[in-house]
Amino acid sequence: QEALREELRRGISGVKDTVRQGVQVITEQRDCVQECWDVIAAFSEEGIGRLVESSEAMNTISTRMHALEKLLADELAKMARERNESCSQVADASKGTTEPMQECRNGLGLWNRVCRPPDLQTSKCEFVVKGVKSLKEKAWWKGEASYESECVYLRDYRMSPGVSLIKRNGRIEVHARFLLHKGDLDDVLQWPFNERIKVHVVHPKGGAQRGIMDDTPVQSPPCERPQEERVQDAYTSYKNIWLVNVIHEGYIENDQFRVKFWLQP
Repeated sequence: QEALREELRRGISGVKDTVRQGVQVITEQRDCVQECWDVIAAFSEEGIGRLVESSEAMNTISTRMHALEKLLADELAKMARERNESCSQVADASKGTTEPMQECRNGLGLWNRVCRPPDLQTSKCEFVVKGVKSLKEKAWWKGEASYESECVYLRDYRMSPGVSLIKRNGRIEVHARFLLHKGDLDDVLQWPFNERIKVHVVHPKGGAQRGIMDDTPVQSPPCERPQEERVQDAYTSYKNIWLVNVIHEGYIENDQFRVKFWLQP
């Protein structure tokens, strides 16, 4: 019995040691987890603070960039007007001599190529005509429906390209359309607007195209320089394609079709 008691005491002592070690391990793990949470919390607070600071800095930079862009556009327009006036003065002073006027034109052309923003120099754009079914119904019942895309700069001219659906002789025709707006470089552009325009409908699969217009606009009030004191009318091309062909040849997908619009060199 004495031997049995001794063995029981050793067993109980061993269990106590095991429990004690287990408690110590659990305590150490708990302390480690707590330290990890403290580190994560500190990192999160620091990260959030940095993120907020970065966001505020980006907003400040964005605001300043927009202000700088507006200032640059205003300065470019001012410089364009001054150079245009300078050329006019040279023309008056030259009294038939072409050399000074030609030098002024050359200088103005060089300034225009170097100083104008790159996004004003593009000559083409693409846009998507949405809600074709609604446009078709409107054209059928009212005679005409137009779609105007967002305003863009093409060869320094500020305009909104688009299309017009016109009912004629019992069918719907698709015409090219554009609306000129006042721009930053109007003072140095040629007026009336006389650029050759090419407009195509682009197939959504494979890139096939159907031409709507490939011509210079007929000179009319919509091609005159836009003025603040009068409403600018949109130009609509005489040439067109039939909407039924656009539909049957698969150019319309999800009630919309894509248009490529560009100014020819």
